[in-house]
Amino acid sequence: MKKNVTRRNDFSRYIIILCLSLIGAAVGAQSLNMKPLSADMLARRAKSLAAAAAQVTDAPVPCVADETKIAGLYAPGPVAVFLIGDKKLSEDIIKRAGKEPVSVGVLFFISLAPLSNGHPVAADTLRIVTVKGQEGDDRKLSLMHLAVVNEGGQPKLQFYAKGKQPLLETPLVAANGAGVVDIHAKPAEKGASLTLTFAGKYQATLPVAPQTW
Repeated sequence: MKKNVTRRNDFSRYIIILCLSLIGAAVGAQSLNMKPLSADMLARRAKSLAAAAAQVTDAPVPCVADETKIAGLYAPGPVAVFLIGDKKLSEDIIKRAGKEPVSVGVLFFISLAPLSNGHPVAADTLRIVTVKGQEGDDRKLSLMHLAVVNEGGQPKLQFYAKGKQPLLETPLVAANGAGVVDIHAKPAEKGASLTLTFAGKYQATLPVAPQTW
Protein backbone atom coordinates (compact mmCIF):
# COMPACT_ATOMS: atom_id res chain seq x y z
CA MET A 1 0.00 0.00 0.00
CA LYS A 2 2.80 2.40 0.91
CA LYS A 3 4.47 1.75 -2.44
CA ASN A 4 1.27 2.68 -4.27
CA VAL A 5 0.99 5.91 -2.25
CA THR A 6 4.61 6.73 -2.99
CA ARG A 7 4.08 6.13 -6.70
CA ARG A 8 1.00 8.37 -6.70
CA ASN A 9 2.92 11.11 -4.87
CA ASP A 10 5.83 10.83 -7.30
CA PHE A 11 3.43 10.98 -10.25
CA SER A 12 1.67 14.00 -8.78
CA ARG A 13 4.99 15.79 -8.30
CA TYR A 14 5.90 14.95 -11.89
CA ILE A 15 2.62 16.40 -13.19
CA ILE A 16 3.11 19.58 -11.13
CA ILE A 17 6.67 20.04 -12.42
CA LEU A 18 5.54 19.39 -15.99
CA CYS A 19 2.70 21.93 -15.70
CA LEU A 20 5.04 24.55 -14.27
CA SER A 21 7.50 23.93 -17.10
CA LEU A 22 4.76 24.30 -19.69
CA ILE A 23 3.51 27.48 -18.04
CA GLY A 24 7.05 28.89 -18.01
CA ALA A 25 7.52 28.00 -21.67
CA ALA A 26 4.21 29.63 -22.56
CA VAL A 27 5.13 32.80 -20.67
CA GLY A 28 8.54 32.88 -22.34
CA ALA A 29 6.88 32.56 -25.75
CA GLN A 30 4.50 35.48 -25.22
CA SER A 31 5.05 38.71 -27.09
CA LEU A 32 6.09 41.76 -25.09
CA ASN A 33 4.51 45.16 -25.50
CA MET A 34 7.33 47.32 -24.17
CA LYS A 35 6.83 51.02 -23.43
CA PRO A 36 9.34 53.88 -23.03
CA LEU A 37 10.47 54.71 -19.52
CA SER A 38 9.86 58.30 -18.44
CA ALA A 39 12.71 60.80 -18.40
CA ASP A 40 12.31 61.05 -14.62
CA MET A 41 12.62 57.28 -14.15
CA LEU A 42 15.66 57.13 -16.44
CA ALA A 43 17.34 59.96 -14.54
CA ARG A 44 16.79 58.11 -11.24
CA ARG A 45 18.26 54.90 -12.60
CA ALA A 46 21.14 56.34 -14.65
CA LYS A 47 23.63 56.92 -11.84
CA SER A 48 23.36 53.44 -10.32
CA LEU A 49 23.53 51.77 -13.72
CA ALA A 50 26.59 53.77 -14.78
CA ALA A 51 28.21 52.89 -11.44
CA ALA A 52 27.51 49.19 -12.00
CA ALA A 53 29.12 49.38 -15.45
CA ALA A 54 32.17 51.10 -13.96
CA GLN A 55 32.70 48.18 -11.57
CA VAL A 56 33.39 45.82 -14.47
CA THR A 57 37.17 45.76 -14.91
CA ASP A 58 37.59 42.80 -17.27
CA ALA A 59 35.39 43.83 -20.19
CA PRO A 60 36.99 43.04 -23.58
CA VAL A 61 35.90 46.47 -24.80
CA PRO A 62 35.89 48.86 -21.81
CA CYS A 63 33.14 51.45 -21.63
CA VAL A 64 32.86 54.68 -19.67
CA ALA A 65 29.09 54.93 -19.43
CA ASP A 66 27.67 58.44 -19.68
CA GLU A 67 24.59 58.65 -17.44
CA THR A 68 23.28 61.59 -19.48
CA LYS A 69 23.00 59.34 -22.54
CA ILE A 70 20.29 56.89 -21.53
CA ALA A 71 17.12 55.37 -22.96
CA GLY A 72 14.96 52.54 -21.69
CA LEU A 73 11.83 50.42 -22.05
CA TYR A 74 9.72 48.37 -19.67
CA ALA A 75 6.87 45.85 -19.60
CA PRO A 76 4.92 44.36 -16.66
CA GLY A 77 6.80 41.62 -14.88
CA PRO A 78 8.91 43.63 -14.27
CA VAL A 79 10.81 43.44 -17.53
CA ALA A 80 13.09 46.25 -18.65
CA VAL A 81 16.03 47.21 -20.84
CA PHE A 82 18.35 50.22 -20.51
CA LEU A 83 20.75 51.55 -23.14
CA ILE A 84 23.55 53.88 -21.96
CA GLY A 85 25.98 55.45 -24.40
CA ASP A 86 29.75 55.66 -24.00
CA LYS A 87 31.09 59.10 -23.10
CA LYS A 88 32.91 59.21 -26.44
CA LEU A 89 29.93 58.06 -28.51
CA SER A 90 29.45 60.18 -31.63
CA GLU A 91 28.68 59.80 -35.32
CA ASP A 92 32.37 60.35 -36.10
CA ILE A 93 33.49 57.60 -33.70
CA ILE A 94 31.25 55.11 -35.52
CA LYS A 95 32.32 56.33 -38.96
CA ARG A 96 36.00 55.88 -38.11
CA ALA A 97 35.58 52.37 -36.66
CA GLY A 98 37.80 49.69 -38.20
CA LYS A 99 38.84 46.14 -37.35
CA GLU A 100 39.36 46.95 -33.68
CA PRO A 101 36.14 47.15 -31.64
CA VAL A 102 35.14 50.65 -30.55
CA SER A 103 32.92 51.05 -27.50
CA VAL A 104 29.54 52.71 -28.05
CA GLY A 105 27.80 51.85 -24.79
CA VAL A 106 26.28 49.22 -22.53
CA LEU A 107 22.95 47.44 -22.42
CA PHE A 108 21.23 46.33 -19.21
CA PHE A 109 18.44 43.75 -19.05
CA ILE A 110 15.96 42.97 -16.27
CA SER A 111 14.36 39.54 -16.78
CA LEU A 112 15.26 39.64 -20.48
CA ALA A 113 17.86 37.93 -22.64
CA PRO A 114 18.90 38.25 -26.29
CA LEU A 115 17.82 35.50 -28.68
CA SER A 116 20.26 33.43 -30.68
CA ASN A 117 18.83 31.09 -33.31
CA GLY A 118 15.38 31.69 -31.86
CA HIS A 119 16.28 30.82 -28.26
CA PRO A 120 17.43 32.92 -25.27
CA VAL A 121 21.20 32.74 -24.87
CA ALA A 122 22.35 30.49 -22.04
CA ALA A 123 22.15 32.16 -18.63
CA ASP A 124 25.70 31.09 -17.74
CA THR A 125 27.10 33.08 -20.67
CA LEU A 126 25.64 36.37 -19.39
CA ARG A 127 27.41 38.89 -17.17
CA ILE A 128 25.24 39.46 -14.11
CA VAL A 129 25.63 42.58 -11.98
CA THR A 130 23.84 43.75 -8.85
CA VAL A 131 22.29 47.20 -8.72
CA LYS A 132 20.63 48.90 -5.77
CA GLY A 133 16.92 49.39 -6.33
CA GLN A 134 15.00 52.53 -5.48
CA GLU A 135 13.87 50.99 -2.20
CA GLY A 136 17.36 49.87 -1.20
CA ASP A 137 16.88 46.31 -2.39
CA ASP A 138 19.41 44.52 -4.59
CA ARG A 139 18.32 43.73 -8.14
CA LYS A 140 20.16 41.45 -10.55
CA LEU A 141 20.61 42.67 -14.10
CA SER A 142 22.38 41.30 -17.13
CA LEU A 143 25.00 43.62 -18.63
CA MET A 144 26.31 43.60 -22.19
CA HIS A 145 29.06 45.81 -23.57
CA LEU A 146 28.44 47.16 -27.06
CA ALA A 147 31.10 47.82 -29.68
CA VAL A 148 31.28 48.69 -33.37
CA VAL A 149 33.62 47.13 -35.91
CA ASN A 150 33.85 47.81 -39.63
CA GLU A 151 35.42 45.30 -41.99
CA GLY A 152 34.79 45.57 -45.70
CA GLY A 153 32.67 48.69 -45.39
CA GLN A 154 29.88 47.06 -43.38
CA PRO A 155 29.71 48.30 -39.77
CA LYS A 156 28.49 45.78 -37.23
CA LEU A 157 27.34 46.05 -33.65
CA GLN A 158 28.90 43.51 -31.32
CA PHE A 159 27.42 42.36 -28.00
CA TYR A 160 29.87 41.20 -25.32
CA ALA A 161 28.86 39.30 -22.18
CA LYS A 162 31.32 37.35 -20.01
CA GLY A 163 33.56 36.04 -22.77
CA LYS A 164 36.40 37.71 -24.61
CA GLN A 165 34.65 37.20 -27.94
CA PRO A 166 31.31 38.81 -28.88
CA LEU A 167 28.32 36.73 -27.90
CA LEU A 168 26.30 38.19 -30.78
CA GLU A 169 26.87 40.41 -33.80
CA THR A 170 24.38 42.23 -36.01
CA PRO A 171 24.57 44.74 -38.90
CA LEU A 172 24.59 48.44 -38.07
CA VAL A 173 22.64 50.39 -40.68
CA ALA A 174 21.94 54.03 -41.47
CA ALA A 175 19.03 55.63 -39.60
CA ASN A 176 17.39 58.91 -38.69
CA GLY A 177 16.84 59.04 -34.95
CA ALA A 178 16.54 61.48 -32.11
CA GLY A 179 19.03 61.80 -29.29
CA VAL A 180 22.49 60.34 -28.81
CA VAL A 181 20.98 56.95 -27.92
CA ASP A 182 17.47 55.67 -28.39
CA ILE A 183 15.63 52.37 -28.11
CA HIS A 184 12.31 51.12 -29.46
CA ALA A 185 10.61 47.74 -29.45
CA LYS A 186 8.05 45.85 -31.50
CA PRO A 187 6.20 42.83 -30.08
CA ALA A 188 7.41 39.54 -31.53
CA GLU A 189 6.25 35.94 -31.22
CA LYS A 190 8.82 35.11 -28.53
CA GLY A 191 9.20 38.50 -26.88
CA ALA A 192 10.18 41.67 -28.69
CA SER A 193 12.45 43.04 -31.38
CA LEU A 194 14.57 45.91 -30.10
CA THR A 195 15.89 48.69 -32.30
CA LEU A 196 18.96 50.40 -30.84
CA THR A 197 19.95 53.78 -32.27
CA PHE A 198 23.34 55.44 -31.82
CA ALA A 199 24.30 59.07 -32.49
CA GLY A 200 20.97 59.50 -34.27
CA LYS A 201 22.51 58.02 -37.44
CA TYR A 202 22.99 54.28 -36.96
CA GLN A 203 20.74 51.50 -35.73
CA ALA A 204 20.74 47.76 -35.10
CA THR A 205 18.04 45.27 -34.18
CA LEU A 206 18.14 42.65 -31.44
CA PRO A 207 15.45 40.04 -30.66
CA VAL A 208 14.88 39.42 -26.93
CA ALA A 209 12.65 37.23 -24.78
CA PRO A 210 11.84 36.89 -21.05
CA GLN A 211 14.44 35.08 -18.99
CA THR A 212 15.37 34.93 -15.30
CA TRP A 213 18.67 34.01 -13.69
